[in-house]
Amino acid sequence: MEESVSANRFAIFRNVDSSVQRRAGEVVFSAGEPADVLYVVRSGEVAVMVDSKEVERLGEGAMFGEMALIDQGPRSATVVAATDCDLIPVDRPTFRRLVQEAPFFAENVMKVMAERLRRVAQ
Repeated sequence: MEESVSANRFAIFRNVDSSVQRRAGEVVFSAGEPADVLYVVRSGEVAVMVDSKEVERLGEGAMFGEMALIDQGPRSATVVAATDCDLIPVDRPTFRRLVQEAPFFAENVMKVMAERLRRVAQ
């Protein structure tokens, strides 16, 4: 599985103190759940699952759950920790601040979404 554009390409999250840990096999979130945060993988790998099928594997620097901050809809996939993970949560206020202060971050989020849409369309 291809890894998407790195959210940490510009080291925006290098000095973030807060993170969430998940053990291998633990669910980060499930399809259909309400969503209010995206995550950046600080370490480890997560598997993105749609209908119990792994559609993407993401590692260090990758982001997931970004659609939640764009359209405020429910989660479209289930994400499971493939290995022990350290994840950086990015809530809506932080996301908005990053978009305003670092336009390249917004561009990066759009690139991630475009890559995923292209893969689904193939």
